[in-house]
Amino acid sequence: MYYNIPLNFKEGVYGISSLSGCSGDMLELELDEDYNILTYYIPGNIIPGYEWRSQINIYSIPGEELDGTLEASYNSNGRLKKAATRNNNKERLLYIYYENIEEAKNEIRKFAETNADIIIEKICACQDKVSRLFTEKFNDGGCLDFHAKIGTEEQKNAVGAKSYSIDNPGDYPSEMIYGDNEALMVMVLCAGRDEMDFWKFATGIMEKRIEEKAVAKLDKAEDFEFLATEYD
Repeated sequence: MYYNIPLNFKEGVYGISSLSGCSGDMLELELDEDYNILTYYIPGNIIPGYEWRSQINIYSIPGEELDGTLEASYNSNGRLKKAATRNNNKERLLYIYYENIEEAKNEIRKFAETNADIIIEKICACQDKVSRLFTEKFNDGGCLDFHAKIGTEEQKNAVGAKSYSIDNPGDYPSEMIYGDNEALMVMVLCAGRDEMDFWKFATGIMEKRIEEKAVAKLDKAEDFEFLATEYD
């Protein structure tokens, strides 16, 4: 199934049905209906032979969500600013356009701060004594992941009894604590890869904010450490 959204239209917000029959340059969304995977290539960033560098895949998005809630927003210049659906009354960002690097930095900074605050609120709900607070990140160019994880003092003692290291987040059974990874991925990848490392920019903001705002509110063990980690 294909959903074509014109890159240029009148300023405003439009449902996908309002844009049928348009011509010109398009954001072309392709839905694999068997696996509910939405794929597109970022307009203006496609390099022949390196198409994968501009490809975005969004998972677990059913056709009825696209058919029923897909909207396109156009700025005052008539340029497609973003495409999004709604899922459980929450906006699900599919695509975003930045006029320049400064706009990308500002938008990503604001999002990273808000996303970190969501994670911080979940972290601070922990009532146990905490020995480790981890952030973990992963980026293979197409799949991006950022989350936090708590290691309680009791868990740390159990890990220490079985392993030479107590600083590996994978050894702790706590659940991973997420913000909105999907929106983070879209915002970073749509910003491009050549002007600056927007992934490093976003994760650096989140790591610093979590360390500054969450650590002070935890019931910390004497050996507490905050560790920003990366996995592959």
